[in-house]
Order: sequence, then C-alpha cells, then structure tokens
Amino acid sequence: MAMKTYLPYEDVKEILASIKDTEHKGFLCLTYACMGRVGEVVRHKFDSGNSSPSSWKNPPISAQDIRIQRTPKGKRIVTIKVLTEKLNQARQAILDPKKEMWLIKPFWARKKAIGKGYMYNRSVRWGEMIFDRYFGSQDIHSLRHWRITHLLNGEVTGSPIHPNIVARMSGHTTLTTQKTYDHTVIFDFADDFIGAVK
Repeated sequence: MAMKTYLPYEDVKEILASIKDTEHKGFLCLTYACMGRVGEVVRHKFDSGNSSPSSWKNPPISAQDIRIQRTPKGKRIVTIKVLTEKLNQARQAILDPKKEMWLIKPFWARKKAIGKGYMYNRSVRWGEMIFDRYFGSQDIHSLRHWRITHLLNGEVTGSPIHPNIVARMSGHTTLTTQKTYDHTVIFDFADDFIGAVK
C-alpha cells in the first residue's frame, strides 16, 4: 500500500529519535534503514511463531545479517542483508556510519544484546501496531517509501543516489536488470553510495 502522507527525512529522524522504548525504536530504525517490507524484518504473515523456522517463507532479519564491512576503497559501511519477500533472493542495504549513526545505534544495540538469532522474531501485526503508535494513521510500508524517496532526492546523503543503486538496495521487482544478490555484489556500488556523501 502506498504512503498516505510524505514525511521529509528530518521529520522521520525526529520521530524515530524521540522513541523511548528501545525495542520499538530499534525495530522501526531497522525497517526504515533497510527499506524493508514488514514481512522481511519480522516473521512473514504466513509464518507462525509456533512452526519450525526452517519452514518459514521469510524468516526475520537476524543479528548475523547486520555487519560492518569495508568497501574496495577502504571506507567503513554497515550492511543489512534482507531476504526479499517477493523474489526470495537476498539483497543488501548500505548505511554510512559517518552520516547516519543516529539510525544505526538503536538496532546495533539490539544486535549486540542478542548476539545471534533473529532481531525481531515477532508477527507482522506486532510491527504494524508499533508503527501506528508513533506514526499514526499511516501504513508501515510508508517507511520503505520514505527511505527510497529520501535516498533518491538526496535528503540522506546531500546528493541524490542513482535510481539503480536504490533499486538494488530496496529489492524492487520491476527492474528487468534485477539480479540475485549476495554479500559480494554489494561492493560494485558501495563506494558510489558513500561517495555521494558531502
């Protein structure tokens, strides 16, 4: 579902930064950061917490899926590996710690606290309720749309990010050039992403 009201980057940042509950804040920051569909961050709506994780359509993002890496030019980045719901293929979102430590800290604290396992082994409904509590009568999918827009229009980095880079990080399924992503594919555009930061 499309967003109902557009929120600029600074407005989203202000709302996320003001959240006191650390679990809620970490979940919403992670969802926004990785441009996640809610069923990619928590358990997919068809996956029951009572069933075996090996049978799940889309398991939640795990602590091991969030890493610090270096680009070919040696710049430090945070990557989030996401299993794209519609393609069942992995993609990676990139964050620049120099630019967005405010966004990384809440979910990185959760990653450190749990060590291994799923970041938010919760239901889609839980995710929707948490979003509603802080953003009101929107739709949690708005976080994905806002992040994509903020990258495309340059609000995140100070310069617009090329649509192909944003599409690869967000797992858009409409591109004919869509590829299967793994941990190595990210590096052919990571320096371009970081280079956009002024």
